[in-house]
Amino acid sequence: MNASTKGIQLSNQALRQTQASFLLEEGAEAVVFQESWSDDAARFVGELTEVRLGRNSRLHWIVLQHFGSETASVVRQRLDLGEGAELKFTPLHVGGKVVQTRQETHLGKRSFFDTQGAARGDGQQHFDFWLDLRHEGSHSRSLMDYWYV
Repeated sequence: MNASTKGIQLSNQALRQTQASFLLEEGAEAVVFQESWSDDAARFVGELTEVRLGRNSRLHWIVLQHFGSETASVVRQRLDLGEGAELKFTPLHVGGKVVQTRQETHLGKRSFFDTQGAARGDGQQHFDFWLDLRHEGSHSRSLMDYWYV
């Protein structure tokens, strides 16, 4: 698996931007745990993640976002599953003032995308998830369960 991350932080840490790429070659298997967090100070967090799975590869991608009560977050994710690839995606969102996620997923022939996610807030948060799933290959499948507490 090829993985890369890079980030930018200002000296006062009011702004944080991160970029991550996870690339699995044909037949590869991996488990990735990606964590984002902040304290209760006013912050903006921007995240960009790209996942590309080669033919017959398998990835379990676990995302834990635990943001403080004054953090605003904007997340962009692009997922490309090659022929026969499988992605189990487990996002867990806890806290944050505003969390906006846009995910674009492209499924290749006979690929499978399984999402089991949860978001928990205390009534003051705003969660905004847009998940765009494209079954571009024949016999591709997906399963999505999201719980809000």
